Amino acid sequence: MPTAPRRIEEGTQRFQIYANDSATEAADYKTLIVAYRNGAAVRLADVGDVSDGVENIRNLGFANGKPAILITVTKMPGANVIGVADQLRKMMPQLQAALPHSIDLGIVNDSTIPIRSALHDVEITLLIAIGW
Repeated sequence: MPTAPRRIEEGTQRFQIYANDSATEAADYKTLIVAYRNGAAVRLADVGDVSDGVENIRNLGFANGKPAILITVTKMPGANVIGVADQLRKMMPQLQAALPHSIDLGIVNDSTIPIRSALHDVEITLLIAIGW
């Protein structure tokens, strides 16, 4: 299973690192080879500080004009995107119940809406084709 994205920052440049390995802490990336110079490996720790952190100071979420924590759910290749969305919707009451009453939980964007619409059109077309 892929780990959370990591990043390398230098001034205004940011590079995401997506790794599918057992690295779970920043220290695990210190020995990552990022280049070779004069025949010698250049490791990430040689060119910068490698540290753990939980705060992302590069993103700010808003929903309905209010500050928000945004969670993006992406499907795995081959997964049923409509099934995943339906399962999440079914879990919403349970998730809301686990949060303090002052926190609203909601869906800001649902990419399955056009997919559902297209599937509906295909179903109608199939029904018309069968009826003829």
